[in-house]
Amino acid sequence: GLFRSKLYVLGGVPASGKAQPLDAKVLTPGGFVRMGDLSVGDFVIGRNGKPCRVTGVYPQGVKPVYRVVHSDGAATECCAEHLWFTRTKAERRKGSAGSAKTLTEIRETLKIEHGTRANHHVPIADAAHFDVEGLRPLSPYLLGLLLGDGNFASGNIAFSNSETDIRARFVSLLPPEDATSEADELTLRVRRAQRSGERSETAKAIDGLGLYGTDCYRKFIPIAYLLAPVEDRLELLRGLLDTDGYVDDSGQSVEFSTSSEQMAAEVSFLARSLGAILTVNPHIPTFTVNGETRTSAVPAHRMYMRFPNGITPVSSAKHLARWRANPASMQGRYIDRIEPVGEKECQCIMVDSSDHLYVTDDFLVTHNTTLAWQAALATATDEHLTD
Repeated sequence: GLFRSKLYVLGGVPASGKAQPLDAKVLTPGGFVRMGDLSVGDFVIGRNGKPCRVTGVYPQGVKPVYRVVHSDGAATECCAEHLWFTRTKAERRKGSAGSAKTLTEIRETLKIEHGTRANHHVPIADAAHFDVEGLRPLSPYLLGLLLGDGNFASGNIAFSNSETDIRARFVSLLPPEDATSEADELTLRVRRAQRSGERSETAKAIDGLGLYGTDCYRKFIPIAYLLAPVEDRLELLRGLLDTDGYVDDSGQSVEFSTSSEQMAAEVSFLARSLGAILTVNPHIPTFTVNGETRTSAVPAHRMYMRFPNGITPVSSAKHLARWRANPASMQGRYIDRIEPVGEKECQCIMVDSSDHLYVTDDFLVTHNTTLAWQAALATATDEHLTD
């Protein structure tokens, strides 16, 4: 062990062993990029959600690689020597902030209580701060409403929802040139305020985003909105969840379901980029026609999301009446299993964040610590990392 007031000389190649494969994804202010495409001077996203600079890139050659699967299904790959910052049950009991451990060490202590419970709790990244300009012609919340309960597969833009507060907000967020007319007690049709035969500005915006004509199986979130500022992404998510979401009986989790595989992947990105713990369960929907139960030919993607960071992901009166999340009581993310996947070309990066953590696949927080930094951490008495 290392002791205070002692001098140690540590030898070794910087960043030796610790690595991810070149095809692993690393989050940057412009979205995910391949580990193998990073260079010194590039920026990646740290655990605090803000950019930090890559100060070193260290090729590691071909190494055995393992898939690290977490309790919510989020996963990434790394080598056996790669470091993760975790808190074990023993560390939690002692009130310790946790420590950096190799994947090999984690494998040896992966489960506790006779293999029934995960041992290694990992930190969750704060909401990511992106730096991407793009076409965002509609309010993010309005786009969320349209992606949830809107119809633009035919010639008109229509919105079907019975909730008074949502309908009022929908109308208030339309471009000033547009207005609505009631098609029925549920549906509002968007038109130009001054009838001229010209398409509404909303329809033009939907067309410009590439969404015009898409049905529920082909809807998607435009990339400019996925990489928008934090508050805009939160408003987009609220629009989606206020329409197609459901707050469960606990009041601490929101369910969202979509028939679009692309939309499912993008909602997962959106929620996790805001700090959500999210699970996805594909299922085959059933429905009834004239008393006969039928099975859909297209699978649906059902997501459940929680926000331990305290974000409130809904804003409608109906959902807020049910939402009573207590972030302090929410279970976090744990390393669930470690699976060998073969050998791959790998490399390691060093970043200049104070905790040396960066965000990788599925918004997982991983480590780039050097040997010298570990030694400093082990002997430090006045600085601590927190969950």
